[in-house]
Order: sequence, then C-alpha cells, then structure tokens
Amino acid sequence: MVPISATQKQHGVVRGRNPKWKLRRVDCTGDTFALVSHRATHPIESEHLAYIDERFAVLPLGCSCQSNQQINVNSNLIGRALGSASPRRINTYFDWLVCPSISLEKMVADGLPVPEGLSDIGWARGRPEFLRYGALFYHEFINSSKEYEYTLEGFLRLQGKFTHTSKNLADSAASKEAIFVWSNTQNNLTRVANECDGLDLLLTEEVIERVVAAGDQLSGQHARYVFVTYEDRNVVADFKHPRATIRVLRRDSSTWEGDAEQWAEVFRSLNPEPQSSGPGAQGK
Repeated sequence: MVPISATQKQHGVVRGRNPKWKLRRVDCTGDTFALVSHRATHPIESEHLAYIDERFAVLPLGCSCQSNQQINVNSNLIGRALGSASPRRINTYFDWLVCPSISLEKMVADGLPVPEGLSDIGWARGRPEFLRYGALFYHEFINSSKEYEYTLEGFLRLQGKFTHTSKNLADSAASKEAIFVWSNTQNNLTRVANECDGLDLLLTEEVIERVVAAGDQLSGQHARYVFVTYEDRNVVADFKHPRATIRVLRRDSSTWEGDAEQWAEVFRSLNPEPQSSGPGAQGK
C-alpha cells in the first residue's frame, strides 16, 4: 500500500500533472489505495539479466540497456570463462535503467533508493524519470499495447521491482567477487541522450572514476571492471587502473542490442583469477 493525499482521493482517481499520463480508477480506503484494474505486463520484465554463480557476480552498471542485454545473451559463455559449475541469472537494480554515471554514483551513495511516492516520478521529454537522480525508467509504465501509461498499478509494480532488485544487487555485489560491466556502445544513445541529461556518450576518466567509486562502495573495494566502448566514444588516452579494462568494439548495425559476437570476445577474456597488478588494459 502507498500513502496518498486527500486531493488524490477525489472520485477514487489519483491525478497526475502531465496530461500524457493516463490514470486508472482505484478503490481508495483511508490513506491508502488498492488497485482494481488489470495488470499490464512488460514483455521483457521477467528476464533475468545479471550473472551470478557460486563465486562470481557479473553485474551491469549502465549506462543503458546493452550491458545487461549482453550479459544475459552470453551468460553460459561467462560461466565457462569463469569456470563455474552452477551459473544462474538474477535481476538487479540497474537492469534496463538509462543512467548517467553521476546518477549511478548518487544512487549507490544513497543505498539504491526506491521511489517512495508518485511525486518522485517526473516526465523527462516523454520518458518516466526518477526526479532526484535524473535516471530514466525507460521500460517502466508500459501497458500491454506497449504505450506509456502512468498508473498506480505501474507505480506499485515499479516500487516492488526495485525493492527486490536493490537487495539483489547489494547482496550479490557484497557477497561475491563482483565484475561490473559498463558500456556506451548502444547505437541509439545519441537520441536517448536528448531525453536524459548528462548521459555519458563519451567514456572519460571522470566516468571511469564515478563507476569505480560506485562499484567499490557496493562491493567493498575488491571488484573488477569492464568498460566497453567505441573508438569514437572513448577519450581516455592513458588508461591506468589495476582492476579495470577497456574493450573497444567495432560499430555494428543493431539499434540498441549490440553485436553478440564482439561481446562474446569481451566475456571470453574474463579470467577466474584477477590479473596481476599494473596499469589497466585497453583492447579490441
């Protein structure tokens, strides 16, 4: 149950400020609401997109959907590369979020927050946004017709989902040997950046520092990092980090998914044992 205000109880309808948000009727009792409308399901919501086994967790940290998509596609290969006998997949907090590195750092610092009320959700140029952090819930509030529909039901589903996935991420990052994956190789990022202020179209040293700071806070400073980028989206000239690598891919023809073969090469290079200390590596 979610608290609502007296004005929101009018005629049993929670009213939003944005006319694009369609709000279904609800049955209000006291200071809470109970949903009476049918549940609209998202076709990709049930997929498990991060990797975990008896020792390792391979976890996406942004900046968009391609990182978790390719972990999902290559999960069996990841298991073989890491020598796992029992790989499985889980949902984690940054799956399907469009999340600038500055938002990532703040969200981790605040303990992987979950929206508390309707006022936490805004509308960023046609997409639902976590207002305090500037991250886009790009794949939330989508109805069975694949249209955005801002309903109380959708909010409750989002709240429950992120309560669950925040715990998954915190627990797996802290209890396993974490390998965090970040990428900016999604081909539609230029358009998405028009909808999300501060999205990292370029891999810079500042982006690396933010991602590593966030991952180290989650994992207790023992994690490894894989940054995947294109040559024209990488401006890190002299890369030095003992626990991170940069992998540079060739541009592919996909809209957002990425090239599974090139990503397979990225994951084949994973090693069960950390590489010897020294400067970070760049590779193609």
